[in-house]
Amino acid sequence: MNMLEEISFILFLLTLCIIVYIDRRNLEVQGPIVIRRSRKGKKELERWVKKRKKLIRVIGYFAGIAAVPLVVLSFVLLLKNVLDILFKQIKLGAALVLPAPVAEAKLIPGMLLLPWYFWVAAALTVFLSHELAHALVALAERIPIKSIGLFLLFFIPGAFVEPDEQRLRHAKKLTKLKVYGAGSVANLIVAALALPLLQLSLVTFYEPMGISYAGVVNGSPAAEVNLSGIIMEIDGRRILKPDDLSQVLLTHRPGDVIEVETTEGSFTLKLGEHPANSSMAFLGISCPCKTAYTLKRWLTPYRGAVETIYSLLFWIMLINFNIALVNMLPLKPLDGGKVLETILGRSRWSKHVTNGITMLTFFLLLLAFLGPLLL
Repeated sequence: MNMLEEISFILFLLTLCIIVYIDRRNLEVQGPIVIRRSRKGKKELERWVKKRKKLIRVIGYFAGIAAVPLVVLSFVLLLKNVLDILFKQIKLGAALVLPAPVAEAKLIPGMLLLPWYFWVAAALTVFLSHELAHALVALAERIPIKSIGLFLLFFIPGAFVEPDEQRLRHAKKLTKLKVYGAGSVANLIVAALALPLLQLSLVTFYEPMGISYAGVVNGSPAAEVNLSGIIMEIDGRRILKPDDLSQVLLTHRPGDVIEVETTEGSFTLKLGEHPANSSMAFLGISCPCKTAYTLKRWLTPYRGAVETIYSLLFWIMLINFNIALVNMLPLKPLDGGKVLETILGRSRWSKHVTNGITMLTFFLLLLAFLGPLLL
């Protein structure tokens, strides 16, 4: 954390406070949440939807069809995450992504702290796409929008669209699924658009420099010499991708001495026997292994701008993707919980099932957050 990050974050908070103070007469306070509702923009949205109703209804059908599979996928991924934590396959669980006065992302138990400006930019794409999709599909399905609004939960901003709940409650099941699924589908579309831009920026601005790895295996040749850094060369041969490492190791046998060049220095080690095949050479690094990149030399004077663009695209992609899945968890009041309620109906037994699945999902989510701390 440096002084510039702290000052800019304080200015961000002060700006929010000034906006809240100036607009205080139009605000509602519900516990820790400050809400600003507005009817402005409704007529413009309605006119826009009328001109493009067919296109929006097609998107709505896709959202309606995708809603249930997304709920199932989200629940399965959450369950897998919890099982991996319980069986100690992974050390990290769920984390809240929060804005903070940091220069780069910082992961602490239960929280991922992002530079506040990246968080705000990514959050804007999440809120705008998500809530706009809800509004457009609802209007295309003749569900009126009562208000459009913003909210603050402590210092965390957000947005919402408030449809006519009475009309939505009595709408057909498919109509409900279209409206409920639209937000997450919009977030997935944003993530899908950001991904090729991210890949394009990677190949344009960066070049391979070697391979990174998760760590070293205890008792292995790599561990004995405290191998560290990104592997760039072995015996003078460039290593730019995991396959390059595999090909080099295939030319050696257990007991061969090799020279490994990394970003941390040069390491001389004797290869061991592979645990799965004693005739194969074993270095002793643990996976996943992946290509590491460095900024192209001619872009060095613009490092700050390039890294900002790349980081921004990365967080827009990642946050939109994860919000889409979290929002579709079968947990009320999330959209996934509403999808579950719509599918099961409103009979007495279905309410019990809905509440049971909601409680199970909440318990799993709690384990995903707290499991790494408790186990």
